[in-house]
Amino acid sequence: MRTTIKTIVLIAVLALLATSCSTGATDEAAAAEKAAATQEAYTQAFLAQDIDAVMATYTDDVEFINRSMSTHWTGSERVQSGTKGIFSMTDPDSTEVLESFVSDDGSQGVIHWHWVGENGLDKPIDLMHVQLLEYTDGLISMLTSYWETMDVEEQLTAGYPGSGS
Repeated sequence: MRTTIKTIVLIAVLALLATSCSTGATDEAAAAEKAAATQEAYTQAFLAQDIDAVMATYTDDVEFINRSMSTHWTGSERVQSGTKGIFSMTDPDSTEVLESFVSDDGSQGVIHWHWVGENGLDKPIDLMHVQLLEYTDGLISMLTSYWETMDVEEQLTAGYPGSGS
């Protein structure tokens, strides 16, 4: 009888562990699916230059970091203002996504862009960059841009006083 009780307890513990493991996998799959949908919505909204739709993909305390330009914006109002500035330089008909994926647990995503346009003084921009996105509850809580070219600052500031071009 004692062995039977131990066996039942062991089976119950194993069943609970299996349930929690499968629930964890299910939770991660759901988080990844939600993040992937958000990332697709963000990409389409950015390419359409739809600021309201872009902002709907962010948390209220979203952070934007541009490593090459030492830019760090925090909060939806500041990120919205900065995004409008980015839209003014982006040619949505020529900008494209080269790759996009989300981690299996839905905590991070990556978008590899070919960004084309003109800076504020009508100088051409043709840049490649990668954005690392971090997700909180399926919304973008942080975007970090890494540029693939060393002349990103030169292209973005060409023609401005003191830029040397």
